[in-house]
Amino acid sequence: YINGRRSVGILLLWLFVSALSRQYTGFRFNLNNPSELNIVIEAGVTIGVFLLFVLSNWGICSLMDGEGKMGEILTFCALALLPMILVEALLIGLTNVMSLNEEVFITWIRLFGQLWTAFLLFQAVRIAHRYSSLRSIAAIGLSVLGVMIILFLALLVVSLFQQVVVFFQSIYTELVFRK
Repeated sequence: YINGRRSVGILLLWLFVSALSRQYTGFRFNLNNPSELNIVIEAGVTIGVFLLFVLSNWGICSLMDGEGKMGEILTFCALALLPMILVEALLIGLTNVMSLNEEVFITWIRLFGQLWTAFLLFQAVRIAHRYSSLRSIAAIGLSVLGVMIILFLALLVVSLFQQVVVFFQSIYTELVFRK
């Protein structure tokens, strides 16, 4: 399998194409406000969720007797993103020359790229862990559930941290006003 630098390169390319798509998709097809691009949020939505999926998949498949190593999972899943990246790059140009009546073609091309990526992701999990097809589907489903659990726990920790900060701020305020 390819080395980690190429995987990181693919992820950065995905972030770049995602930001370009958000900014330069034709105005008739762009549902986002281009002036509201925040690269940190875009990186969290693309690279952050991807890395959470890889981490969750590694954890779940370790419990399910998977044979894949973290580097292999990262590499194979990054390679699975290539069709979606290429299709989104193609669609940036097409949306600037097509009319709104041709939106069905944009939708079908995007769906083709997403299905191709989903198939390659399925194959990545199947090959990396040497699973059967049914077990690969279960591993992907449990990995998505794992991502949701990780995000929920992270939200819980952030909320708890905010409450602790507010608690100490109120104690400090009380101490200042008592003097």
